[in-house]
Formats: sequence, structure tokens, C-alpha cells
Amino acid sequence: MRDVSVQPVEALVAISVGGLCLLVAAVGGLALWAEYVDTWRSFFVLEQTLAMAAPATTVVAALVVVVGAVVVLRSG
Repeated sequence: MRDVSVQPVEALVAISVGGLCLLVAAVGGLALWAEYVDTWRSFFVLEQTLAMAAPATTVVAALVVVVGAVVVLRSG
């Protein structure tokens, strides 16, 4: 029978990818809300959220790439 234990690096990949998907989904949902409401205030809130979320998304995306590369290098 195969061992199904999860390595810490693999768990970090799953958490990173999940966090990235959550960030993108949240910003996408906010963009849909801003388009639906269609006021200057809603677009201002969207712009402010994008300004805050962009650095976080960049960091999480870089973490996904680095940890993914570590997993690939460790497997081979």
C-alpha cells in the first residue's frame, strides 16, 4: 500500500495555490460587484483593493513558483 503522508513542502504548495486562488477570486468578485453597482464609489473601492492586493498576489505567486520548483527538484 502507498504511503499517503504529506510532506511539509507539499502542504506549503497547496496552501500557496489555495491562497492565490482565494485572492484572485476575491478581487474578481469585487470587480463584478463594482460593475453591477456602477458608481464612482464602487470603482474607487475596487481601485483601492487592487492597490492593496497586487503586492500580496505577487508575493503569493512568487511563493508558488519557488516552492513548486523545490518540489520538482526534490522529486527528481
